[in-house]
Amino acid sequence: MQENPGICWMFKKWGNIKKHIKNLADYAFIKSFVRDGVFISSDEKGVALCFRYDKKKNFLFGNISIG
Repeated sequence: MQENPGICWMFKKWGNIKKHIKNLADYAFIKSFVRDGVFISSDEKGVALCFRYDKKKNFLFGNISIG
């Protein structure tokens, strides 16, 4: 992470870069998951998070929070 100037620039003012990247990743995963937008590669070494912004949330998982 220290080698990526974009990441360092975005989070440096708040300190603890690793913590903020984890929080951002958690948020993106949950936002995508409840809209059926998490896709894992066939070799399970990659993931894509994408969804239609107007897709309704999955009711069962719509209120998940990590913390």
